[in-house]
Amino acid sequence: QAGTVSAVLAGGANVIKSTSGTVTLSGNNTFTGNTTIGSGGLLVIGSNTAFGSGGTVTINGGAILDATAGDIVVSNNVSFVTSDFTFVGSNPLTFAGVPAALGGTRTITVSGSTLTLYGSPEALNAYLGSGKLRVSGSGSVAISGGASGSITVTQQSNAQATPALPTL
Repeated sequence: QAGTVSAVLAGGANVIKSTSGTVTLSGNNTFTGNTTIGSGGLLVIGSNTAFGSGGTVTINGGAILDATAGDIVVSNNVSFVTSDFTFVGSNPLTFAGVPAALGGTRTITVSGSTLTLYGSPEALNAYLGSGKLRVSGSGSVAISGGASGSITVTQQSNAQATPALPTL
């Protein structure tokens, strides 16, 4: 199933995207529940508050994200639960919330603009568990947060990492 949800989603319920079709969340949502993005299909993020206010955004392996309404800044906490995901946005997307702690190496494929992960290197290393982030695609991944430290990144294919991060 596919479609666009432009109405404001409010209340405490959770939002789950589990279809293989393209779903667009474009409302200025105020719901406080969690958002789970299942594998398969495209989720178009059409506003800074597409994921509501306060819940955690869980991105399951194989999810494809797109930002369409200019520079999107998602303030919700974010969790990459099972594995890798793809960002195909033509506009920048920033995950500015606190990352949840997980183990394992993650690959983020960025085939569009810039995806920014906010957090100190220490927080991002703790988040990724093993401290390994793999980046692939023609877009770029930026690490933002202003703290000192380092994060281990493996650049694959044509991916760009900002600030300049080592290729392993």
